[in-house]
Amino acid sequence: MDQSGAVYLNVGGNFYTTTREVLKCDQESVIGKMFSQNPSKWTIDRNGNVFIDRDGSLFRYILNFLRVGALIVPTNFPELDMLLEEARFYEMKKLEEEIMQLREYFSNSISLILIMPQVVQLNVGGSLYTTSRSVLTKDAGSKLYHMLSGNMPNMVDTNGNVFIDRDGKLFRYILNFLRDNKLVVPLKFAEFDLLLAEAEYYQLKQLKEAILEKMISNVDIMEFVMIQCDTRTGAYEVKATKTTVFALYKKFGKDLHWHPRVETLSDVISFKDLDHDFISHL
Repeated sequence: MDQSGAVYLNVGGNFYTTTREVLKCDQESVIGKMFSQNPSKWTIDRNGNVFIDRDGSLFRYILNFLRVGALIVPTNFPELDMLLEEARFYEMKKLEEEIMQLREYFSNSISLILIMPQVVQLNVGGSLYTTSRSVLTKDAGSKLYHMLSGNMPNMVDTNGNVFIDRDGKLFRYILNFLRDNKLVVPLKFAEFDLLLAEAEYYQLKQLKEAILEKMISNVDIMEFVMIQCDTRTGAYEVKATKTTVFALYKKFGKDLHWHPRVETLSDVISFKDLDHDFISHL
């Protein structure tokens, strides 16, 4: 200590300068008692600094607490347990209480972050997506809700992304539906069958209904093949995918006289003996 009242400290190899009054402010602590006694009893290093054989890095927070009377540490400070041991060594009861309160707060916050992250990164069949947890859990009856609510275990890839082994490209439409509650697909979208299967897998009932409605409204631009089977009667055969057939049937209802036949290899359904009124609609 010099004539100005400054005290030079060497705490575990870290050097600090403060005043004796700051160090004495907590009279019940080890530090307060130490600097209330005669300086002849202090341990001095070879350079004249008062030596304390404790963690020097953490002493920064101890000293700041003595200066301002409050615990100030970075957000999610990772060394609270170590700082708590220092507070106990120095017998600083008030500091110990504040550390305990902060540790409980951080513990709860970290648990929430680990269990329910607000931003979720997904790897769906190799396609990467980033969205919010609130979007993915919007439908409480869906598989996505159960996956992101901790009700079922999740797989993660090597980068820590939640992994879902499904069609990654089609997930784009599923995610946009969850965001906007509206199904938007490109003109002449040809993968309604696949998208419907994805909606069923994820147990998204509203999306499934939206797909079926979209199929009906888009029937005029769906691709199918008409073949005139009987030149005498003018009967036609329509070949289309299952979803197109469904849309045709839903839109034209009783006007559609049909005998479905599934061809295994091409997975198409044939409508035979269609009357002229129905063909005119096409």
